[in-house]
Amino acid sequence: MPEEKPLSDQYLELAYADDIEEKYANLYHVYGSQYELRLAFGNSKVSPGGEQVVGHFHTAIYLDYKLAKDMVAALQTLITSYEDLYGPAEVKNSS
Repeated sequence: MPEEKPLSDQYLELAYADDIEEKYANLYHVYGSQYELRLAFGNSKVSPGGEQVVGHFHTAIYLDYKLAKDMVAALQTLITSYEDLYGPAEVKNSS
């Protein structure tokens, strides 16, 4: 019987498959109901005067709370690694 790849390797291959649509976001909004979280992502721009102008939201994703909590832990691990290399990732404002 062939040895199966670990689930994390299988996820990695699927996450970077050719049919995955990628979009850039520099804006987000989070909403929670009693059942799930809604994360909306979009783009904003800065006007010539330096003011942030809200662009538009282009993608929304719904997650249950368990998956969201797992994702927060994964993000924190990546952010910690980033900050260890490059210093603090400063937050100027939140959405």
